[in-house]
Amino acid sequence: MIKLFIHKISVWLLFGLVIGLAGCGGHSPKTSFYKLVPLAELGELDEAVPHYDFSVGVGPITIPDYLKRPQIVTRESNSRLQIAEFHRWAGLLEKDIAAVMVDNLTDLLGSERVVTYPWDRLARPDYRVVYDIQRFDGTPGVEAVLKVRWTVFDTVAGKAEKVLGKRYRLPLEDPGYESLVKAESELLGQFSRDVAAELLQKKLSD
Repeated sequence: MIKLFIHKISVWLLFGLVIGLAGCGGHSPKTSFYKLVPLAELGELDEAVPHYDFSVGVGPITIPDYLKRPQIVTRESNSRLQIAEFHRWAGLLEKDIAAVMVDNLTDLLGSERVVTYPWDRLARPDYRVVYDIQRFDGTPGVEAVLKVRWTVFDTVAGKAEKVLGKRYRLPLEDPGYESLVKAESELLGQFSRDVAAELLQKKLSD
C-alpha cells in the first residue's frame, strides 16, 4: 500500500515537472524582424523631383564581418558589441542596403535606370558607385552611426572619378530597436542624398 502511494506521488511529481518545463518553454521571448526603408516610405522626399536621363549602377556593397549575421548588432562601447538574439533583420543586410540605395537614387535622380550589382554586361551603367560600409550600428537610446567610403566610377571613360568618405550620426531618445532601425534608414537617406549630389555634379559638368 505504501509503495503504491509513493508510486502515485512520484507519477504526479513527474507530471508536474513536465508541465512546468513546458510552461517555461512557452514563455520564451518573441523574435522581432526589421527591414530598412527608403526615403519615400520615411516621407522625406521633396515634392518636385528632377529627371535625368543617365544610368547608375549600385555596388558592390561591402559590410564589416560583424554585421554578416541575421541578428541586429549594437554597441555597448567602442570595443564591445551586443548581438540581439530576438531582434533580427528580415533578410540579408547587404541586399537590404542595396535595395534601399537603389530606391533612394531612383527617386532623387528621377531616373528609372538605377540598377544593383551585378547587372547585365550588355546594360552597362554610365556611372557606378562602389560602397565600403565600415560601420553601421548604434547604441539604443543614444545614437545611430553610419561610416562609409564610396568610389564613383565613370564607366564610359573607364576610370574612378572620386573616392569619398563620411561619418553620419543621428541621436536617439527611444531605446527600442524599431527606433534604431528607422534612424539607420534615415542615415542611408542622408548618404543617398550625398551620392546623388555627387553624381549630378559630375553629370552636369560633363
